[in-house]
Amino acid sequence: MGRTLRSPTRKLTNRGPFPRVMGHIRCAKADTDPLVFDSQTALFLLLFLEHQREVVKIAFEPVVHRFEATADRPAAVGNPDVRVILDTGEIRWKEAKYSRKGLREKDKQRLAILASHLAAIGEPHEIVFGEDLRRDGFIQTVLLLRPFGLYAVKAKTADRACATLGSFGAAILEVWRSRAHAHGISTTLVYHLLYHQRLPLIYETVIPVELLPCRV
Repeated sequence: MGRTLRSPTRKLTNRGPFPRVMGHIRCAKADTDPLVFDSQTALFLLLFLEHQREVVKIAFEPVVHRFEATADRPAAVGNPDVRVILDTGEIRWKEAKYSRKGLREKDKQRLAILASHLAAIGEPHEIVFGEDLRRDGFIQTVLLLRPFGLYAVKAKTADRACATLGSFGAAILEVWRSRAHAHGISTTLVYHLLYHQRLPLIYETVIPVELLPCRV
């Protein structure tokens, strides 16, 4: 029997007309380890947030908010997908949605009311769309670089590589590989630096290595 997946607030389920991707990942920034997710877009959101340097803690569905009605906004109940704590100590809430077109009007209104309540207590709420994360191969590139970003690299080694390559401007992965090779720096190390945003990267749609010679 498969493992039951739970967030801190509910049992995850894939009920509905379409199959849902569900699972968990290890994450150094996780508030609870491992981090669970209930859709591919939620997974992409978690990976995106892990990649952001200013994010220090991530929790999936940690709290069900219940707000009473006020003079200028109706009551609201909501369970935002992700709570983020920044390096400044500020709290942000993120909601993972597949696309703008697929967001129903009633859900849009519900989330807007919840966002207004959260903004009033100084904890902004934002909808993150999967279509934006997938644009120009962004999240695919993050997935490619992530294993290298998790490697342990000595600070002096990383600093030396940054000193050598730091004068170069933003470029795509292929160009960074060529630059690293020309300066005797391993692809593993340059990918590590790119993942941690110590070198400027231009994101593009990821092409399998086998297809690179076939480009027009």
